[in-house]
Formats: sequence, structure tokens, C-alpha cells
Amino acid sequence: MNLRANVIVCASLFAALIGIPILGNVLQAAGVSPPTGTARYLAMFGFLGLFLSCGFSAVPLIVKTVTSAQTRAGSDAGGMARHQNAIIYVMWGLMLAGR
Repeated sequence: MNLRANVIVCASLFAALIGIPILGNVLQAAGVSPPTGTARYLAMFGFLGLFLSCGFSAVPLIVKTVTSAQTRAGSDAGGMARHQNAIIYVMWGLMLAGR
């Protein structure tokens, strides 16, 4: 994916992270009761998945932003630009490993 697509994905996930609790507060103020039982756990795990995907989508955004800024500044970022996918995969691996 290019930088623009990464920005759209990351911004959409971040907007969902902000918008879902706001929607929940509006529904609670309207008198809707919170989910119970299995629906509550599904909502919690769904929000956790949304949080993790937002975090993981930020890595390519940051790497591609830094790479393009280095290239525009005229520094010799050719090696970093050629291996940006490897950098992204290593960062994801470190995140999954908990480092």
C-alpha cells in the first residue's frame, strides 16, 4: 500500500476508536441499557481488536512517512526505502513478541 492508503486506514481506525465510545455514551444517555452476557464480551474483544489493528496500522504509516521525508530531504535513504517492508515486518514481530 502507498502512504495515502496507510493514512486513510490508520485515520479510519482511530476515528472508530474515538467514535464508538461517543456513540455508546449517546445511547446510554438515551436510556439504552449496556450489553450483557456474551454480547458484552464480544463488544470488549471487538474493541480490543480495533485497538490492536489501529496500533499495527500505525507502523507502516510511520515507516513510510520517515522514509519519504528522508528521501525528500536528500539524504541517502535508498537502503531504508528499499527495505521498508522488512522494517515494517520486524517492527510488527517485535510488537507481537512484546518487546
